[in-house]
Parts: sequence; C-alpha cells; structure tokens
Amino acid sequence: MKLLQYILVVFLTCSTTLVVAQDSDTVSFQAKVSKKRLALNERLRVDFQMNKDGDNFVPPSFSDFVVVGGPNQSVSNYWDGKQRRFTKIYSYFLAPKKWGLSPLIQLK
Repeated sequence: MKLLQYILVVFLTCSTTLVVAQDSDTVSFQAKVSKKRLALNERLRVDFQMNKDGDNFVPPSFSDFVVVGGPNQSVSNYWDGKQRRFTKIYSYFLAPKKWGLSPLIQLK
C-alpha cells in the first residue's frame, strides 16, 4: 500500500510540473525597425523576433521596398538559471522604391 501511495505522489508531482512548465511558455512575437524615417539612399533594417521556433514564418510582402539583404536568421538558445531562453530573429535590409510614406504589410 505504501508503494502505491509513493507512486501516486511521484506521478502527481511530475504531471503538475509539466503543466506549470507548459503554461509559462507563452509565445512572444515582435517586429522592430531600425529607423522611423529614412534619408536619401539609406537602408532600413526590419527584425522579426520570436521566442519559439518559427519555421512556418511567412514574411510580409515588401512591395514598396527592394530587399537588399535577407532573410538573415539568428538563433540564440541558452539557460538562464533554471529557465531555458530561446530567441529566433529574421532580419531584412530594405531600400525604398519611391519617396513618401510606405507602410509595411501586416503579417499572417
């Protein structure tokens, strides 16, 4: 009977730990630009940063820009004390095709 109680306690502890670990892993996604305004012949860097593996990432259509470089991929994976930290960044370097305002298209 004691063995059954011991196995039950171990099972409940492990399953609770797994549930807590899954809840703390929320997905974070950010789009960052290097500049708000561009001068003549300047380039814009756009970074798409996520804390999960984004292999199904679909970039926006940069129809008002010429893609000078990219997509470049950067991956950081390390342990910070007791917690695993993961960051994946897709970077693009863009040059505007024309003068004026050119909004970036929303991601899917």
